[in-house]
Amino acid sequence: MHRLRQPGGMRLQGRQRRQLAVAAGGGFGKPKEKALSKQKACPCGSGQAFKECCQRYHDGELPETPEKLMRSRYSAYVKGNWAYVVDTTHPENPLLTDEAAQAGKPTLKDDVIATCEKLGFEKLKILSVEPGKDDDEGFVTFQAWFKNVGQMGQRAQGWHTQTFVERSRFLRHDGRWLYVDGEQDWKR
Repeated sequence: MHRLRQPGGMRLQGRQRRQLAVAAGGGFGKPKEKALSKQKACPCGSGQAFKECCQRYHDGELPETPEKLMRSRYSAYVKGNWAYVVDTTHPENPLLTDEAAQAGKPTLKDDVIATCEKLGFEKLKILSVEPGKDDDEGFVTFQAWFKNVGQMGQRAQGWHTQTFVERSRFLRHDGRWLYVDGEQDWKR
């Protein structure tokens, strides 16, 4: 067993040891899901409490519309719940295929984890909801605001909020709505 020591060689005790472990971030490993009070307003901007809005979808209930899926996926990004984002992605999404991993490209899981670690999402605004060519397709256009949180440098340290607009496409697959892809427009 390693004994934690201060720079002068003195052994750390109780409280000092716990403070050091906390300051060290608990070590490496799988990304932690960000805690969000279930009483707090849902990050998706619906105005409802998280537990009455997106939490139920994260717990397994199926969103009934593309807009509800879009909002719940945004909340998952805010919370760092990468598994929900991956689970609600249509098999046709290019990053979800094994071909991406075999070609040495990042997989959807890699991409979502990196996004959750590097971006701090601040706000979501739904701009439009449109039907598709049939009842099993829908589009949601939204704008999201974020700051870089996982990088060094003045711009990346949250001095500037950035935004983008995306028109997302959703398909109903085996009775559940799934995100397929989106066209993004990045703005300052």
